[in-house]
Amino acid sequence: WQVFPGDKVDGSSIPQPFWGIQGIGGPFEGKHRYASVFHDKACIVRERPWQQVHEMFHNCCLCAGVSEIQAELFYKAVYIGGPRW
Repeated sequence: WQVFPGDKVDGSSIPQPFWGIQGIGGPFEGKHRYASVFHDKACIVRERPWQQVHEMFHNCCLCAGVSEIQAELFYKAVYIGGPRW
């Protein structure tokens, strides 16, 4: 999993009404922001199965200090609404 300066990312795809909720924030805020950068890059290059990419996002959230409950919610959101290939 690699991301380089200049790689295109759009941050977390969190609907704007949820940005004000503590622990979520906007597309480039919160503990999950780095996980979203890796997830964005992996969704663009599609070198691994989509299921593995979404699982990596979940694991990165946990490593970044996102609570288990919130990481699971984020994971379910990308699993259900994220890209598939």
